[in-house]
Amino acid sequence: MPLLLAGGYFVAGMTRSPEKVRILENVGAKPILCDVYDPEDLEASIVSFDPDIIISLLTDLPDHARYVRDYSERNNRMRTEGVRNLLSAARAADSPKLIVESVAWTLERESAEAVDIMEKMVWEYGGIVIRYGRLYGPGTYYQNDLPAKPRIHVDRAAILTAESILSEEKIIVIADE
Repeated sequence: MPLLLAGGYFVAGMTRSPEKVRILENVGAKPILCDVYDPEDLEASIVSFDPDIIISLLTDLPDHARYVRDYSERNNRMRTEGVRNLLSAARAADSPKLIVESVAWTLERESAEAVDIMEKMVWEYGGIVIRYGRLYGPGTYYQNDLPAKPRIHVDRAAILTAESILSEEKIIVIADE
């Protein structure tokens, strides 16, 4: 968000956590308190903001890496139902450009299926899928160690994500070579 704000964009950040509203305000974004699983509220929020671009980083992941497997069903739901609701809301908002995060590594069966469904929905909409390597650096699961490849430093990923708003590619891979 800071890079987009510094580039002169008016940025909103959506969260379903009231505690995170202040974080969004502190970085200069307009906070939108909304649950992606509430399609009517989601649609109203997006239509009201009237975005030119939606960058979706929707996930449902734990604060600690050791619990990722425990959250896989929740995160798979976010990738399917959550993104489906987001696409519907985007259509109601006159179909702005849409960029959705994905992963650049192989996942286990159910998670791989959820990612496949999500990516197909995004492409049918006409959107862009960014496949990120595992993030490392401040605020990630890998603050002091390097994760397995593919990987990308969180600061570099932010720069490349901000640059992606100008892209017409349908798949962008953001990972170290």
